[in-house]
Amino acid sequence: MAMADFPPPLPTFKPEAAAETRPSLSVTVVTFLAGGYRFGVEARHVHSQETQVANTYADICAAETVLGLPTQPGFIEELRQQRRPVLRIGGIALAISPPVELRCYTTEMIHPLPPLLIANCRVLGLIALAFDELGLVLLINGESLGDPNRHTPNIFRSRPVRVGQG
Repeated sequence: MAMADFPPPLPTFKPEAAAETRPSLSVTVVTFLAGGYRFGVEARHVHSQETQVANTYADICAAETVLGLPTQPGFIEELRQQRRPVLRIGGIALAISPPVELRCYTTEMIHPLPPLLIANCRVLGLIALAFDELGLVLLINGESLGDPNRHTPNIFRSRPVRVGQG
């Protein structure tokens, strides 16, 4: 038998090559600043973005207080004087800090938190961390923001401070 009669050898399987050809899943996230940290929430939970208009504070909550972040003395007074973007997420309107960006994160960029860490975290709704070219993004569960009763008292430590309240 001549060499031409044999079929060519089969290619060797390389797992790293298979991973490169597999399509990467992604999620669209709205990112914003609150308390000096970058946060993100899945875009499907954001109903609208508005600009806070002076003296229209009835249903707007400061993102810092809802998320359980520490605030400086005079924070509410300072907030009343600013025109901050407002995101309507679930049943709550959050006054946030710019920039507000729409970003796409692949599953490789997202790192879910372990359940024990989620259960004892002081940041309301924190479920994962993401890393992009700008650094760390704290990903929060948009479903958790509108209903503080869904969380244990150690996570949602106090009632959100509304911007119009003293």
